Amino acid sequence: SISHAMSLHRLQRKILRRGLELLKPGGIIVYSTCSLNPLENEAVLASVIDDIDGGVDAVEIIPLPDFVIEKCNVFDGLDSWMVPNSKFGKVKSSNKKDGKSTTCQRK
Repeated sequence: SISHAMSLHRLQRKILRRGLELLKPGGIIVYSTCSLNPLENEAVLASVIDDIDGGVDAVEIIPLPDFVIEKCNVFDGLDSWMVPNSKFGKVKSSNKKDGKSTTCQRK
């Protein structure tokens, strides 16, 4: 349901934000879910990066190594997605830098 997906969006945001809070400068965090729903994936990453102090300048978005992409069957994420109901919280489109799957490194 829409409300269940949005509750998972909020939960995933909390998990990712806490991971970034605990991440040491120079550390790497890889965000991954078992969902194909962009509200639990791309929307989470986009909104968390937008919310953190310094925004996108506070983290470095780095491409996954080629061997990981090849071995793990990684596919590019979405550039945009539909938000079914705005009353459930802040969700917006992501802006991928080069169309490749990425991870974040704290500066």
